[in-house]
Amino acid sequence: MSVVVGIQHGGIVYVGADSQSTGGSGDQYTRLDKKIFLSCGYIMGVVGSSRIAQLLKTATNIPQLPATLKSATEAELDGTKLFEVEKFFVTKFVPHLKQLFTDFGTEHDSDDASDILVAIGPWMVVIETDWQVGIYADKYIAIGSGSGPSLGSLASTENIDPEQRLHLALQASAKHTNTVSAPFYMLITSGGRQKKLPK
Repeated sequence: MSVVVGIQHGGIVYVGADSQSTGGSGDQYTRLDKKIFLSCGYIMGVVGSSRIAQLLKTATNIPQLPATLKSATEAELDGTKLFEVEKFFVTKFVPHLKQLFTDFGTEHDSDDASDILVAIGPWMVVIETDWQVGIYADKYIAIGSGSGPSLGSLASTENIDPEQRLHLALQASAKHTNTVSAPFYMLITSGGRQKKLPK
């Protein structure tokens, strides 16, 4: 497994992940195909099956969140636009992903089960293995086998720089989870730049 961490801060979403792949016998590998990536204007982070990540990376026609929702202010993250974003992901985004995975012979809710963090504009949602859409009040989330230490770190670092906060959360996960390790990578929704965090 692995860890993917997301933080909403100042109208931007910061997403970070580790690079470890763990085999069924406990073998550990560092993979070059990253767990977080840009696809069709979205930042996506996948824990679980690399097959799911590969299909999302190479997708070309994922439905686009309306521009009016991408430009939501910090105050609107809990307001009317929240329902519209939830509705979009439930009725447009998830059905498209289900069909994509079916077309390529992958079952999201079986051996290929994966949680998927999706970020665009100021929004961050998690598509869980039963296809529910999670939107979180705390403005941060961690998914994967290393989520526990990361969530503990995030809960105690709310007043520091978001990049440093993300790094600390990933470090905590790597220290206390044998399925998580550096190098760490980060993407942010403002310009979609990628950054390799220090170990």
